[in-house]
Amino acid sequence: MRFFFYGTLRDPDVRRAVIGPGVDRISFVPATLSGWRCVLMRGRHYPVLRPDSQAVTEGVIADGIDMAQARRLDRFETREYRARLVPVTAASGRTVEALVYFAARPGLAATTPWRLAEWQRRHKPRLLRGWFKPWRRA
Repeated sequence: MRFFFYGTLRDPDVRRAVIGPGVDRISFVPATLSGWRCVLMRGRHYPVLRPDSQAVTEGVIADGIDMAQARRLDRFETREYRARLVPVTAASGRTVEALVYFAARPGLAATTPWRLAEWQRRHKPRLLRGWFKPWRRA
């Protein structure tokens, strides 16, 4: 299976903790998603996509995810997100279909841009300290 990660899963440490065994066998390549802006989810410190015809969201394509790993991703993303197959553009310029997690219901997207570096500095340590330890065992 192929996914496009635009938020916290762009961080290799988070991917390793969430995806678990076999993460090193997955191919990760830089990519973009056109027509969507990465913003904060209302009341949260993690991102969601907001439609914007002028925007391009940076991320990574994760290719080679198996079903067990996909179930862990679904658990990590919670019921606030639903995966949908959409076209994304790899750094090579090639367009491929990938599963992307979008907000499960309207109105979850704020207007404040979400930035990976800021999230890593302010929130990543807390997440990795055990906020989602049960997913490691799944």
